[in-house]
Amino acid sequence: MRNTVGTHVRTEIASIATMATFQQAIQTLQHRELRTLYVVDQDHRLVGLLPDYLLVKALLHNSGDQPEISRLMCTTPTVLLSETLMSVAAPLFREARFDALPVTHDGRLLGELRRSDAIAWLLESQTDEAESMVEQPEPATPPLKGPTFLKRSILASTRIETSHGNPTE
Repeated sequence: MRNTVGTHVRTEIASIATMATFQQAIQTLQHRELRTLYVVDQDHRLVGLLPDYLLVKALLHNSGDQPEISRLMCTTPTVLLSETLMSVAAPLFREARFDALPVTHDGRLLGELRRSDAIAWLLESQTDEAESMVEQPEPATPPLKGPTFLKRSILASTRIETSHGNPTE
C-alpha cells in the first residue's frame, strides 16, 4: 500500500510567479477552472497560495488599481512534505477548511493532495486492513510480549513473575 503523500501527489496544478500581475492570476484561474493558484519564486519554491476568494474580494474592493499578488496571497499555508505519511495527512481534511494542500520537497512545489485523495487512501487502507485480518490465521500460541530474556523464560515455564508482581503468560 502507498503510505506517503508523495505517492498520491497530483502534479497537474497551476502556479504563478511572484511577479505575475493581478490580471494574469485571474486569467489563469478562469482558464484552468481552478480554486487556488500556487505562488512560486524563480526556483519553484512555494511562497504562498492565492485562493479564488481572495481575488473576488480584491475585485469587489478594487478602486481601479491592480493589487500586487504578494499583497493578496496567503503566505503561511499549511504544507505537506512529500515524505509525510498519509496516516498523518488524512486527518487534516477532516475539517471543511482544506480542499487541497500543497505538497513540497525541499521547499519546491511538487503538486497538491486533495481531500478526495485522502478519502481514497482511507478506503484503501481499511480494505487492506480487513483483507490482512482475513488472510492471517490465528497463531496456535499467543504472541510473547516483553524483553527477550522474559520470552526465553516463558518458553521454559508457563508462568513467570514480572518485576511488578504481575504474572505473565
